[in-house]
Amino acid sequence: MGAEVNPCIESGCRGGCCRNIFMVDRRTKVEASFPGAIEVKPEEMPGLGDMAKGVYYIDHPTKNIPDGVYALIQGRCPNLGPLGSCAIYESNMRPHSCENFQRGSVDCNDIRYVLKLHPARTI
Repeated sequence: MGAEVNPCIESGCRGGCCRNIFMVDRRTKVEASFPGAIEVKPEEMPGLGDMAKGVYYIDHPTKNIPDGVYALIQGRCPNLGPLGSCAIYESNMRPHSCENFQRGSVDCNDIRYVLKLHPARTI
């Protein structure tokens, strides 16, 4: 198996979407993806910048995800390598939010704009 070909890194981004983010996913997925994640009560859920770096989550069941949690990654994702590669990208532990985030999407290019990068095309 060769080295990871990461189109985001090749386009100059080093994981801009992998920091200071909220996501909704299954409890088991969040706990597997982020073994150090801390469950908090809803009233304790931090806003961005309010807590120490880490991953926090609260119960957030929905019709489509009955065992859903609302998770916050404060700071850099713990799975993000120093050059922007994801340590779990190729595994089944990758959260669905990460799986569904597409390079070149509106959200991607909004982040790239803030980071002063040229817009990316979809792949």
